Amino acid sequence: MLANANLIVTARIGGKLVGIARAMTDFSFSCYLSDLAVTEEAKGCGIGGALIEALRQHLGPTVNVILSAVPKAVPFYQRIGMAALPDCFWYRRALARGKPAAALLHWLPHELQRHIHAAIHSPYRAGGARL
Repeated sequence: MLANANLIVTARIGGKLVGIARAMTDFSFSCYLSDLAVTEEAKGCGIGGALIEALRQHLGPTVNVILSAVPKAVPFYQRIGMAALPDCFWYRRALARGKPAAALLHWLPHELQRHIHAAIHSPYRAGGARL
């Protein structure tokens, strides 16, 4: 999970890791905050909000920060000033880890599938991304 993130912000107290924000961004338009975690003993100290603020400062004012929250975390994100988006869409994960995501393309014509597979790549992994 960490190897494929391109922006990670951490919080430490006395050298001990107490919080982490893991994200993927293009550094120009959008940043998807995929994980925000704070240890139980550090919750309520403002660390989660500070991690997001540090992430925003690093990205600058032109980059949107987007995330998907579990229901019990919604009040936290509202409290720190994040707006809910009524026009946001997503596909939920359909396959278990390790299974080929290419199976999701089964409804496409065979010729188009071949071109889509050939176009998929990742600058973060040698040899391209595996689906």
